[in-house]
Amino acid sequence: MTDKFIRDEIINKDATVIEKVITKYSKLLWSVVATVLINSTFESDVEEIVADTFIHLWNNPEKYEPDKGKLSTYLSMVARNRAIDRYRQIAKKKEVTIDDVALYDNNDPIDIFIENEDKDKLNDCLYRLEEDERDILIRKYYYSQKNNDIATAFNISKKQVENKLYQARKKLRELLDDWSD
Repeated sequence: MTDKFIRDEIINKDATVIEKVITKYSKLLWSVVATVLINSTFESDVEEIVADTFIHLWNNPEKYEPDKGKLSTYLSMVARNRAIDRYRQIAKKKEVTIDDVALYDNNDPIDIFIENEDKDKLNDCLYRLEEDERDILIRKYYYSQKNNDIATAFNISKKQVENKLYQARKKLRELLDDWSD
């Protein structure tokens, strides 16, 4: 079955074709979504986003254009974008406390601050960072995501992630130093 045939059959509402698509691409989409929503507490979100991706294809097959790329690529992009949206919704709703964030690095000023100062101050400093800086720090140190996974989630290079992490940690240290003074 070609991707064009699959799209045409889904336009004709052939349920057997969508079942084959689901069977063929479920693992791929789980992997894509789980890369963005890496924490295991998001398993229900992963499942929902994968299902929503297939429902999107079923309800809007004409949006997929076989001449522009593979079906697997199209489904991966839809799933990834929905996962990023979900992550942002979760991040906005969840207030991260210092107990949630593990910013531990030997002899790091942040460690010293955590050991010696009020934890609320660190939390306050985290929220003084720009949203993208805070999101990258939370992904790295709270969700333990690897730089490659963060790069995929933000659609940037691994080097850009490393630079953003460096800058965000530097700003956080400066904010913490200001609190200490």
